[in-house]
Amino acid sequence: MKWVLALVCSIFIFSCSGDEFTADCDTWGEFSQCRKLNETELEIYNDVATCMGVTDELPSPTVVIVTGQSLNCGDISSAGCQIRGFIAFPESESDVLGAEFIWRHEFTHEILELTTGSADRKHKSEWFINNDCIR
Repeated sequence: MKWVLALVCSIFIFSCSGDEFTADCDTWGEFSQCRKLNETELEIYNDVATCMGVTDELPSPTVVIVTGQSLNCGDISSAGCQIRGFIAFPESESDVLGAEFIWRHEFTHEILELTTGSADRKHKSEWFINNDCIR
């Protein structure tokens, strides 16, 4: 019986670590928008993908705009967050042209997840070290 409890606890612990979590529009709390990328955002998303050497067309993420000045991304307060097919920003960073660095950063996570299977949350890949496609 103890091994069953240990197994259940292990599954729970490992399901909450790394990249193994999911999202929907209300993951970050109260939101004011949940939508596909607009034309300008899609252009920048495609620019980041092209800069990263991606030639295949990628599905675009769903944008979630959360009320407030920041949002919780895992266990940190942040100006942006990416989780499998979703990118979220607080209202203060909701304009892609006013917060382009933050949007490009989250786009990079999404593109990495789609092309490599890992969003590189620890920012160890060349894309975060050099910031070539994020600037």
